[in-house]
Amino acid sequence: MKKTSYIIILLTLVIIGAGIGLYGTSWKRAIRKVGADSLEMQELYSWKTSDGNVNRLICNYASDEDAVLLWLHRSRLGLWEAERGSNNLFLISEPTSGGKRFEVSDRLTGEFENHLFFCGNDAAARIESLADQLPPNVTVSIWQTGSYYVLHYVYYTELPETAGENMMVMPYDMLKAKGYVQ
Repeated sequence: MKKTSYIIILLTLVIIGAGIGLYGTSWKRAIRKVGADSLEMQELYSWKTSDGNVNRLICNYASDEDAVLLWLHRSRLGLWEAERGSNNLFLISEPTSGGKRFEVSDRLTGEFENHLFFCGNDAAARIESLADQLPPNVTVSIWQTGSYYVLHYVYYTELPETAGENMMVMPYDMLKAKGYVQ
């Protein structure tokens, strides 16, 4: 009877330990699964969806390849999953909050805050202001270390944006026109 109790306790502890190990390392495993390095990265943006799921956007700086944008989100089991951004671009479109009255219509109305992220590792010079090339009501934050850079654009639209639709001038074209990238 005592031996059976010890086996049950030991088996329970092993299962709990395995669960903690699996849960605690899911971030690194998710990043490695998409072919990125979990050591060289920077979190750019974190947000929660309307259902409470946590999302993170990170830029992965691997020394032997381009900088890559990764979107990390939790699965239903609470484990992290990762997806690569397309062409080093990632767009987040969120409804803004506030007290506005809307007319009843068949069309989605409201104001959406759009965050467009772009990263790369081919900067030829220090990236200065891009204000003269930006449309009205668009702001950009620039993070740069050596040849690695991240651009974070914020702008507002009446409808949620999708990548490629109503997109402002492509960030890479702006950088190339000013001679900031190779």
